[in-house]
Amino acid sequence: MKALGGWVGWLVVAALALAQLPLLPPVAPTYQLAIISLAVATQLMPTFAVLSLERPVPPARFWIAIWGLAFFLSDTSQLFISSVARQENLWFYLIANPLEDAALLMAFSYWQIRPVMRLTFRVAIPLLAFVTLAIALAFGEVNTFKTASSPFRLLLITTAVAYTFVVRLARENDRIGARDWLWTSLGVILYYSAYVVVDPVSAALLPQRPDLARLVYVVKGAV
Repeated sequence: MKALGGWVGWLVVAALALAQLPLLPPVAPTYQLAIISLAVATQLMPTFAVLSLERPVPPARFWIAIWGLAFFLSDTSQLFISSVARQENLWFYLIANPLEDAALLMAFSYWQIRPVMRLTFRVAIPLLAFVTLAIALAFGEVNTFKTASSPFRLLLITTAVAYTFVVRLARENDRIGARDWLWTSLGVILYYSAYVVVDPVSAALLPQRPDLARLVYVVKGAV
């Protein structure tokens, strides 16, 4: 398992990206499909990194490993539904997103300095899932792009992560570069900031400009 944290992990990711590439419909240039496929596979790297660590693994790292695995399984399932089963896959987000959010919020709960904030992050898990589902149902987004519910949940999670980053940064000044919360916070903020506009922009571009809608996902994948 320790080798997964190094070049072996990247080889596994590359192999998975190549294996998933045929699942993508040939509706875009090969380099764009390769970016999307690699973006899906690289979501396993946090999981591989945690698997390579000595036991026992700190709880925050464990939940980050679950988070990365949940993202990979979610995207792989969506590729299977759309490309192999030839069915619409936008409904699957209502199942996958709460699981991804739960793992991420659990991880960040362990990085809270105040016990009340640790409890707040955990209580927010079912509340966020319920409110996001309610918004999706209210706006008729069960099998469409989540133009309202997705930006809501992503902005809320990004705010929670940014709060953690600012509070920890203000309290700690020793060896910050070696802290898990620093790099995880920066990565999540970067990813979700790019992701927050994906559904609204894609919905606005389809069906007139499917090429630009696909490009949105390519850019997100590259980020």
